[in-house]
Amino acid sequence: MKIYELLTDESKWVQRTYAVDGNGKPVTPLYRTAVRWCIIGGLRKCYSLWEEAKVMQQLMRSLLRLFGRTNLSRWQDEFTTTFAMVQQLLRDADA
Repeated sequence: MKIYELLTDESKWVQRTYAVDGNGKPVTPLYRTAVRWCIIGGLRKCYSLWEEAKVMQQLMRSLLRLFGRTNLSRWQDEFTTTFAMVQQLLRDADA
C-alpha cells in the first residue's frame, strides 16, 4: 500500500502528530486503532524500514520541485498546507 492509498480523503489525514485513534488521541502509526496519519506516519505504516529511505528521498525531491520546500515535517504541519497539496505531493512522488 502507498501513502496516497492510505490517505484517501481528508478525514484520514492529521497534522502535528504521526497518527491518532478514533478519539483523536495520539498513537503510534502502526497501532491497530490508528485511523488518521500524517505523511511521516503514513510512511511508517505503509513501508518497511528498508523501503522508507527510498520513499523519503522521492518525497523530498517532489517537495522541492512542487513547493520549493526542504523540510517535509514542517511543511506538512503548516496551517497553510491543505490535503489537496498533500495528495499532489504523494502522487508526484508515487508514495
